[in-house]
Amino acid sequence: PGPRQQLVARLFEVLLDAVLGRVAWHYRWNFMDENYGFVGREFGRSFRPQGSDEDLDHYGGVIAERMEGKRAGLGDSEALRPVLEEIYLETLALLEAHFTTYPYLFGGLPSIADHVLMGALFGHLARDPEPARIMKQQAPRVFRWTEHMNTPEIQSPEFADFPLEYLAGDALPDTLIALLELGLSDCGDSILQSAETYNGWAAEQTDRPAGSLVSPDGFDEPSVGRFEAHLRGVSYPSGASTYMLWVLQRGLDWYSAQDEAGCNAGRELLAKFDRAALLDIRLQRRLTRVGSRMGFE
Repeated sequence: PGPRQQLVARLFEVLLDAVLGRVAWHYRWNFMDENYGFVGREFGRSFRPQGSDEDLDHYGGVIAERMEGKRAGLGDSEALRPVLEEIYLETLALLEAHFTTYPYLFGGLPSIADHVLMGALFGHLARDPEPARIMKQQAPRVFRWTEHMNTPEIQSPEFADFPLEYLAGDALPDTLIALLELGLSDCGDSILQSAETYNGWAAEQTDRPAGSLVSPDGFDEPSVGRFEAHLRGVSYPSGASTYMLWVLQRGLDWYSAQDEAGCNAGRELLAKFDRAALLDIRLQRRLTRVGSRMGFE
């Protein structure tokens, strides 16, 4: 209900993917010995649910080969891997502290941010054997949260007395502020770089009318342009994710529609982390969905 809460939830739509997406990729594909017996056949099962083990292994191998081809584009390197593992442990510690006190990120009800968090946290890190082992050993409350998020009940037994409502007074718990700070610190610069890179690329697309696809080659959520990003002192090649920028655009549209008090509250919050510039991002060509693919508005 609060303007700061709503802004943080919308920022988390971008930041949680940015923080944990690369972490999830690392733990899935750089621990093949630990993970592949499960991951490979899970991919195969999605193609042939009643297939034989041989069928599952075949289709799992096809997916694994495609993911291997993305390694360079994701900036995988020996120098970056320990940084991603450090981020995973820090994120687990913050969430473990939060879910000790609160059932969801913003109190007693799930938000869009909880569902975004599930994308990487459950879809990869709580299911793949190696990161799941770490989560269970170091953050059992986080693992329990991923279990409960998959149940139809809003209220879990361990929080039976917690009110089924968001935190009053536009409150942001210290644990949530710490998670926001981690995301802004690790990903804020790369988001700004992504917007700048996209705007430079989009300015050259003068022959692309509204409604045309960003990628005529068929990529659903393409990245455009290239730039050198940095994560905790380690550089890696990156591109401007049009999907990420589209999600950010939605949040900025919401922010620009707020009254003066709401805008000031959001700017003051991000200024504490020297990231108020994120609120000033404007895309040279607005993005939209054309079917299931990214296009120009």
